[in-house]
Amino acid sequence: MPDITEENSFVPAVALSLWLLLGTHPQRDLSYADPTSSQSLAGEFRLDVRPNRRTGDRDADCRLTRAGTLVWSHNLPFSIAGAVVAPNGTVGAYAYSRTGDQAFFEVVILRSDGTIARRDRYPRQFSRFIHQPMFPRGTGIFRDASKNRMVVRVTDDERNAG
Repeated sequence: MPDITEENSFVPAVALSLWLLLGTHPQRDLSYADPTSSQSLAGEFRLDVRPNRRTGDRDADCRLTRAGTLVWSHNLPFSIAGAVVAPNGTVGAYAYSRTGDQAFFEVVILRSDGTIARRDRYPRQFSRFIHQPMFPRGTGIFRDASKNRMVVRVTDDERNAG
């Protein structure tokens, strides 16, 4: 049987301390947001989004350009994660935000001048599955021009329920 002394028990103690300090908590959303861009189908309009926090659940600096010329630039109270840009510069998007301790999934429409035309907020919840991000969360967006609408794909946390 190995001899347990202070000298050789130091490493497991440090490892345990680091795991407790830095370890993953099952209800912590560790997704990170990188700057992103979306453009209209013809490429005339381009939306650039720079989240102000690496978690992407707070405000973001957004700007829309048309053929390289600035149309608008705003700090929006949410971070756009996925967007579609219509030929007239209208933006449809899904985004994330946080107010105090409550996180939100948002579906937004921005007018061509950057003002918010519609903003629907849905509270996010912690997943019941370990090491999974909060839900709902968007997985994609596309524009259906023939019906003048956008479609946001959203994950379902219940999909793993067997």
